[in-house]
Amino acid sequence: MSELATVGIDLAKSVFQIHGVDGNGRVLVRRQLRRSQLLVFFQKRPRCLIGMEACAGSHDWGRRLLEMGHDVRLMPPSYVKPYVKLGETSRMGERTLRRLLIIGASAAVRWAMRKGKSADPWLMRILGRKPPMLVIVALANKTARIVWALMAKGGTYRAPAVAG
Repeated sequence: MSELATVGIDLAKSVFQIHGVDGNGRVLVRRQLRRSQLLVFFQKRPRCLIGMEACAGSHDWGRRLLEMGHDVRLMPPSYVKPYVKLGETSRMGERTLRRLLIIGASAAVRWAMRKGKSADPWLMRILGRKPPMLVIVALANKTARIVWALMAKGGTYRAPAVAG
């Protein structure tokens, strides 16, 4: 059985996301841990490289993990962003897929601007407050998150009910 070589930790208030790979990059661990489970999880593991975004809490967690013998690296937020995956496609998401999401969002936003209405009340609210290009990117990101959730958890998309 392979050993964890590198682990990425996404720190949050109470639930942390762990993503661990072996020396060949094969995913061995992808799970959520509660705050109280994090140190217990790493006590059972041999020394490995642990990366996490530098934030207020990461320094304390880093010190604790260093005391266990792990190699901890804190990264600025701008370095962490490329590791956020869009589905299972790649580290930054497939370029063509990103382009298609932007094109689709652009069409939806421009139609809503021309007609002055949309089936999505969220879209109209944000259009009233933000510039169109920002709204296009936000809509593309929202669509990507919905698609990812459907792929990760399975299921069928159900459009939110429109208030009449």
